Amino acid sequence: MLDCYKDKMGDRRLRYYYKETGIEFPDDPSNANLKPLYESCKAGAEERKFDYFGIQFKKECWGDDIVSN
Repeated sequence: MLDCYKDKMGDRRLRYYYKETGIEFPDDPSNANLKPLYESCKAGAEERKFDYFGIQFKKECWGDDIVSN
């Protein structure tokens, strides 16, 4: 399932920062291939046994076993 969330510093939906992808995110993502970015964060989440993961600031991978409210 894909979804979008807005959170605030100090009140993260996903609590654990685990990786910076190093993959360049284009300024105009409308025609971009974002699959490498997604796959990079997904692989890191699987290695850490996270049930959920997300991308923040176009490059950071965050994960958790639960999604905080």
